[in-house]
Amino acid sequence: MVQIGQILLNKKKISQSQLSHALNIQKRTGELIGQILSKYHFISEEDLVEALSQQINIPIWDKPVSKIDHSIIEKIGLPQAQNRGILPVLNGGNTPIILLQDPTNSLTISFLVQHGLVYPRYIVSPSLIKKHLEELVPISARISHLNSIIQEIEHSGLSGNKMKEFLNTILEEAVITNASDIHIEPNALTSDIRFRIDGILTPIVSLPYHSHENLLNVIYSLSSITQSEFSRFHDANFSFPYYNRTIDIRVSSIPTTKYRATIVLRLLDRYKTIMPLKYLGYRKHQIDTIQNLTSKPQGLFLFTGPTGSGKTTSLYSILSMLRTEEVKVITIEDPVEVELPLTQQVEVNEQAEITFSSALRAFLRHDPDIILVGEIRDRETAMEAIRASLTGHLTFSTLHTQDTFTSITRLMDIGVSLSYLGTSLEAVISQRLIRKLCGFCKKEIGVPQSYENKIKTKTIYKPVGCSYCNNGYKGRTVVVEILEIKGELKEVMKEGNYKKVKEKISEIQNNGFVSLLQDGYSLIEQGITSIEEIERVVGRED
Repeated sequence: MVQIGQILLNKKKISQSQLSHALNIQKRTGELIGQILSKYHFISEEDLVEALSQQINIPIWDKPVSKIDHSIIEKIGLPQAQNRGILPVLNGGNTPIILLQDPTNSLTISFLVQHGLVYPRYIVSPSLIKKHLEELVPISARISHLNSIIQEIEHSGLSGNKMKEFLNTILEEAVITNASDIHIEPNALTSDIRFRIDGILTPIVSLPYHSHENLLNVIYSLSSITQSEFSRFHDANFSFPYYNRTIDIRVSSIPTTKYRATIVLRLLDRYKTIMPLKYLGYRKHQIDTIQNLTSKPQGLFLFTGPTGSGKTTSLYSILSMLRTEEVKVITIEDPVEVELPLTQQVEVNEQAEITFSSALRAFLRHDPDIILVGEIRDRETAMEAIRASLTGHLTFSTLHTQDTFTSITRLMDIGVSLSYLGTSLEAVISQRLIRKLCGFCKKEIGVPQSYENKIKTKTIYKPVGCSYCNNGYKGRTVVVEILEIKGELKEVMKEGNYKKVKEKISEIQNNGFVSLLQDGYSLIEQGITSIEEIERVVGRED
């Protein structure tokens, strides 16, 4: 059997020096070579999956997971599925398919045989299995510990580190539920804690009002905010250890006049696994288009959408796909959200005069191949990004606009000439995050009359709600539209003729262009989301 290290070397995923370094570590630790290479970020999870697939001749599952086989999960138990890395799926057929993170584990294979689960097996990344199985954990089952701590606080008062234990538990639950923010809001009788999960604020627990200040003291102490500064606005941070990684917590505090300070904690996991586009919800034709576009040696590529629409996450996926030892990638972000190996990442610091535009000017002296600008906010940054793209650099950035077409108008509004855009801009990708229907409780219904001409299937699904989900939804995926700046559109933009550009855009929209709404309709047809969710996030046709 060919060794994993040799397979990765043959595929040019690692260098001989990296393999030698990993072998030296293996002599000391006894770890598997693949685990060492992954731990040191020499390879991605996808690289290791491909190598294992070749080594043991087990196929890779490369399709989206559209339906989990809940009957098998209930049979073997969710904890067993999580511990052993087992994900049973039903993707369009009656026969289950077993996705495994480690098909070489004899104990896992014996476990499957003992339970009569002799079905086709595929290998996938551990992150994919973890992501889908975490979505199955009942939310109600995870907050009992929080309520027990609150009861102790109410009956016995604060003793030792009880409030710190409460905060740690809150933070753990936020990480487990994949919450982006924790809102701590004082009211007349209680201090209410809500998580923003899948873009929606979800009530979690309420503390007695008199405990609110104790919780603030713990947060302020961790953030190095002194008591004399409690009555001010604050933007601070602290770190929270979670298993083998550290979560950055950004603290925003506002002193309200009536019920003391209200706080929002934003969770940033710099070391979280960067998911490939297909695991974020991008479909094959969209990924193929993006791969074709980004194979160009230079040009400007924009991701658009409102705050919290997953733009940066998608950009990290693309950079992870493009980065190699032969390519230099450098970024300027505000803040750096995820540590990206083989990438030089710079954080905005206005006190040190590090801004998006100033960093871009400095970057060009570092001979980069690929540049990421966290956001285009003004003309100066836009012009520097365009100059970088015109001088032989693949340049990525984000923009806050409604869709791909309005991005052109937005850039013109901040002072960028249309002809300049025509020369540099290669594509605009707009996306939104929409909630997925819960696989346990979604209910089949007929297509409403108003949607019969838009949705091709005869039946769709609606949310119901159960102990496994938030009002009928669990997890999120993307709706996407991609505008390629090419052909006649590119030419009329270079001419600077806005009237002709508008006419060409109208022509594109009426001839096969897949808009955010149309992409959303396809997800409704597949039973992934509901009409109500698409209307909430994207809107509806007039």
